[in-house]
Amino acid sequence: MRNIHNGLLYNTLVQNPPVTLYISDGFLVKVDNRDITKFHRNKVDLLTDTDANENYIYNLPPPLHGYDACIKGYADAVVKKCHIGLIQSLNRNVDKSGYEVSALSQQGSSYAAYKAFRSGNTEWITAGTTTNFWIKIKCLQAVRVWKFVLTGRRNDSPEQIHNWRFEGSNDDSDWTVLRNENSFEVSLAAHQFNVENKTNSYQYYRIFVLEAHGPNPGLSHVQIFVYSD
Repeated sequence: MRNIHNGLLYNTLVQNPPVTLYISDGFLVKVDNRDITKFHRNKVDLLTDTDANENYIYNLPPPLHGYDACIKGYADAVVKKCHIGLIQSLNRNVDKSGYEVSALSQQGSSYAAYKAFRSGNTEWITAGTTTNFWIKIKCLQAVRVWKFVLTGRRNDSPEQIHNWRFEGSNDDSDWTVLRNENSFEVSLAAHQFNVENKTNSYQYYRIFVLEAHGPNPGLSHVQIFVYSD
């Protein structure tokens, strides 16, 4: 059937002559005197289970409402947000999983950069640096981030970052600012930040800190959430 005329166009492989239908209040499809489908101006009611008998609907228009049907290709192409953090718990700065973490400053191995990406009671802190420092991670491949989570130093420490940026890069040299917070103090709570970036993927991500309360500011948790490209 082709040319169901009321602003919607459907094509099927049923081998019947084309029919054009003009409707005002809707029309009812019957098969063997049984109600099958009722079409209205703004919706379609399926009145019984549908047996396609190896025929397929194609060329469906893009859905406009939550109840509209769509083809598999459309559904597969819809951008989806992953709600599970991308980075697993790491065990070293150059982890065997393939992730690489580094920082401009870290206070020995006890407070190494990877400990901001490690589960448990760990944290990364600087060795006395309070301005213009960073912590970054190299992902396994370029990914698009839609959200990230930061947690400050543990034990209610006042040594927290408060003027910082979240940035992305693909060459570890040219950085794009994805979020800028010039007066947000990252305390012990888990703080979630959305990223307005729906097009660009990056392999490197970093927190660049312009100012922090000293003498040894840092973070106890960093996690990123990506689109399922």
